[in-house]
Order: sequence, then C-alpha cells, then structure tokens
Amino acid sequence: MGFKTFTEKHADLYQLLKFLVLGLIASVVEFLVFALCNYVLFKGVGSSPVVWFIFNYTSANGGLCAFLSMAISYAAAQITNFIVQRKYTFKAKNNALLSAFLYTLMVLGTYVFVMWLPSLIGPGIYSALGSGAGAIVVKIICQTSSALIQYPLNKFVVMKA
Repeated sequence: MGFKTFTEKHADLYQLLKFLVLGLIASVVEFLVFALCNYVLFKGVGSSPVVWFIFNYTSANGGLCAFLSMAISYAAAQITNFIVQRKYTFKAKNNALLSAFLYTLMVLGTYVFVMWLPSLIGPGIYSALGSGAGAIVVKIICQTSSALIQYPLNKFVVMKA
C-alpha cells in the first residue's frame, strides 16, 4: 500500500496525524515564547501572586511570571496554529472571517481552560518537580489538553462554517 492509497483509505486518521504534526509548529512557537517570557522577560515577577477570577497563580507555582508567560505564549501559538491548520490540515475554503471568528471563540474558551488548569495541577507538580521542571510539565499538560479540545471543534465546526 502506497502513501497515497493509505491517505485516501484512512483520510480521517491522516488528517488527525497532520493536525498533530503541524500543531508541532505552533508548539515550538509556544515553547520558545514561553521560555523567553518565563525565564527572561518576566523572571523577576514570579513572587507576585495573581489571584483573579478562576486563576490562582501563587508565588509557589510561578505567580505573575507564570501567568503572563502562559498567556502570551498561548496566544502566539494559536495565531500560528490557525494559519497552518486552516491552510494545510483542513484546506478550508469557507468564509475566512467567519472561520476566524469561530476560531477566536474556541480559542477564548480553551484559553480560559488552559490558563485555569495550572491553578489546579500546578501546586502538586511544582511541589514534586520544582519550579523549572514543573513549569515544563504543566505546559505540556496544557498543550495536550488544548489539542484534544481543538481538533474536533476545528474539524466539525470552525473549518466547516
């Protein structure tokens, strides 16, 4: 069975694999921006807690540094992800403005979730692994959660509208 036969016979699996592989581009962008923010730009504000709405970033789990680093890196990744997924994974030909609007709504919901998730899982992970390794593990869990939410929404809603 050739590659073309495989991709035709297993189109949904191939699309999921493409989504995940191309999502790595956004993941690389996210990690680079996160590292720059977390370990350079905002390093000095880690002891300042952020307790707002559902977010609880204490100094023990990175404080303002972690909050800003997570927020900015996630935004950069989502802009990248929209572009590559729309063009290469889903080859969407639908209304780009409507798609961008729906994508923004999806991302905002996911954004709140992945910004809240570290408040839940961060303290235990930071306690067990320390702030350096803990930050990376929390980031990986957040990225995985985001992908699991976004693939079906992109496939069946955002890129079809």
